[in-house]
Amino acid sequence: MHGRARFVDARHVDVETIDGRRTRCHADFVVIATGSSPRTPPDVPIDHERILDSDSVLSMTYLPKTLTVLGAGVIAAEYASIFAALGTR
Repeated sequence: MHGRARFVDARHVDVETIDGRRTRCHADFVVIATGSSPRTPPDVPIDHERILDSDSVLSMTYLPKTLTVLGAGVIAAEYASIFAALGTR
């Protein structure tokens, strides 16, 4: 479910979706996934075709023979590991 939420109590969350619907959800456990945004350095011209960010890489329609991953955080390490396991150098 995607939207804005607020806790009503320890086991209930009210969620307002993008289209304005409101739903009260009940759960014994709640996972809060806030997401993130790709960092776009001013000196790296991300064109989403040959130079991708961590979001646009998910839209690739082919497996590249070689790939350079710029970054040393968790997301960069995950992508490097995934592509290496798939045979990309």
